[in-house]
Amino acid sequence: MSQDENGREAAPLGHEMTETVVLTEEQRTAQKSRNRAIALALVAFVLLVFVVSFFRFQQAFETRQAAAQDRAEAAQEAEPAEPVEPE
Repeated sequence: MSQDENGREAAPLGHEMTETVVLTEEQRTAQKSRNRAIALALVAFVLLVFVVSFFRFQQAFETRQAAAQDRAEAAQEAEPAEPVEPE
């Protein structure tokens, strides 16, 4: 293998060398803590979107029911009280 400008072995064409980072126990603990905080924030956001959507759909449903009831009452009032018999 050839060497790069830093004296390390260069990967052959088409192959990349991967470097791994070894974290200390303190870094791992901090990383886990951050991951938990991110997960908690994500769950809270999803729940917030769900609750807001639920109440908005409920409000829209109630509005549609009220409008349908109003239309039914208006149609009932528009009908004559006594049916007219054909002659």
